[in-house]
Amino acid sequence: MGVATCTQIASGSCNSPLGLHPLQKQPANTAKACTSQPASLTCSKRDSETFLNEDQIKELATGLELIGLPFILVLNFPSNLSAKAELERALTKGFLERVKNRGVVHTGWFQQQLALKHSSLGCYVCHGGFSSVIEALINECQLVLLPFKGDQFFNSKLIANDLKAGVEVNRGDEGGFFHKEDIIDAIKTIMMEDNKEQGKQTRESHMQWSMFLSNQEIQNKFITDMVAQLKSMA
Repeated sequence: MGVATCTQIASGSCNSPLGLHPLQKQPANTAKACTSQPASLTCSKRDSETFLNEDQIKELATGLELIGLPFILVLNFPSNLSAKAELERALTKGFLERVKNRGVVHTGWFQQQLALKHSSLGCYVCHGGFSSVIEALINECQLVLLPFKGDQFFNSKLIANDLKAGVEVNRGDEGGFFHKEDIIDAIKTIMMEDNKEQGKQTRESHMQWSMFLSNQEIQNKFITDMVAQLKSMA
């Protein structure tokens, strides 16, 4: 796992004036993947500052392959490396050929909000960043949490253990590594075993929090109350 600097992340945009970039369109390969049946697609994405090592890419990709569901796997690499070369090195031999009819591996910028709103997306495997978690909760896709650093671990525990609105991927005690079986178990819980107790409870809790976060009246009241408290402190 590595960490990217702000310069690396913004390197493709820092030479142009703010606001002059065209709107990003959804890549053709991800658009094709989104033609799946409603709520059948799994999307796995990390934050732009975190890079999986070769072993973890293999485990994640193999887990998505073996579970048998259509998927989009979003992988990013440091800007000084060739994404194509890294994919060829990290993915198991023949992976892209085996999954070509139901899987997409994407590198580079990804329209997360567009994907989360799409009716085909049924499960979002994310790092547990606060913004990503909220965006997933207000949409209908179920959450599988795979944290890597900082507050991502706290957010994942909150969502999976306290709110019961998602499932966290199990990790080994030694080094915190995960394996393909852990990926499969987490996704199956909410995508293929939704009639069992944990899957059913997770879906019900997710729906309740989605309704709460999407209720504009409640959110406006929070803002009004906060402004009133700030004024009282002045």
